[in-house]
Amino acid sequence: MNCQQLFFLRHLPTQNNSHACINGRSADSPILEMRSIAGARDVDVVYCSPALRCRQTLECFIQANSVQTVYESNLLLERSMGLLEGQKRDAMAALYPDLFDRNKFRVFSTPPGGESFEGFMQRVRCFYTEHLAVASGDVLVCSHNQFLKALYFLVSNEPISEKRWKALNFPLGKMVPIRIFRN
Repeated sequence: MNCQQLFFLRHLPTQNNSHACINGRSADSPILEMRSIAGARDVDVVYCSPALRCRQTLECFIQANSVQTVYESNLLLERSMGLLEGQKRDAMAALYPDLFDRNKFRVFSTPPGGESFEGFMQRVRCFYTEHLAVASGDVLVCSHNQFLKALYFLVSNEPISEKRWKALNFPLGKMVPIRIFRN
């Protein structure tokens, strides 16, 4: 990777977030309010999910920060959660108890009608290889919690475990610097 600094930005809060609903790929509720991004600073390149909530978040970011280039990529879309999307998390945990642990989706499970973990990780690796590995300058990735978590584990060369996955969450609407560890 050639980039000098890498930042992750999870979209701003949505109605689905505030109502404990599962967002996923197709349940794309708009952000609750246009507001400034915490920790924001100028960047050279932004890679953004085409989901409405991410595009709106990027609009807020650009209002106060300089960006040279913006790329949208379908690779950055959230993991497809299939039939769970737009549904209340606790109701889905009760309906599909084998897919959840303490109301948290088991990362290695495949949601009904949704994207398998391996298919999801293949998409994350494709984004990294096609875009991030060749990027230069200060780079911001504006996407979704599951995608950013998967990308974090990939760029930090850290194995994914159920425990570490559940412990890692990117805050809504906050720009987070990412340190990359190399051998």
